[in-house]
Amino acid sequence: MGGWPDAIGEDIVLTWALLGTRGIVQYEPVALGFRHVPERLGQLLSQRSRWACGMLEGLRTHPPPRQPRVLAKFVAGIDYLVPFLDIGLIFFRVPGVILFLFGYPLIFGWWSMLLLPITLLIFGFLRRWQERHVFRRLGVEVGKDVRGFAGYLVGYRVLTSAASVLTSAASLRGYAQYLGGAARRW
Repeated sequence: MGGWPDAIGEDIVLTWALLGTRGIVQYEPVALGFRHVPERLGQLLSQRSRWACGMLEGLRTHPPPRQPRVLAKFVAGIDYLVPFLDIGLIFFRVPGVILFLFGYPLIFGWWSMLLLPITLLIFGFLRRWQERHVFRRLGVEVGKDVRGFAGYLVGYRVLTSAASVLTSAASLRGYAQYLGGAARRW
């Protein structure tokens, strides 16, 4: 691969480089990873800005259309959509929810509320799958804490939804820094 890439998003650049040489990148279902996460809001926003710059570096260094396999083109090409998701969240979803709360369902409506039960089903499925196929295989004991899980689904998701507005704004800042040629900062 020629060594570790000089990129902020080194993991994604390395992955796309492997895919570009017809290398294999696989999902390992029983891998457990522990990481250091930002503890302060400013650290989180800086991290998201760096990740946004890193994603754009990866798209520039290894453009999805140059990937040799169709699936790799598709998977890497999904990242072309991420800036539009950030823009949509900031400029459409947030104003849409505010308008909805004041009785003007112009952008966000009752159909959008279906996301909540769908999210509950997906999280429930993922939790059961992890319990059966990851934790059990590794001999990891995870207690059944219904109140904790409900708190995660409701409280944590509300907090992360609010934080996603801030992190999307930080990503927009990262895109602007990259496109404006700002110095890279880790």
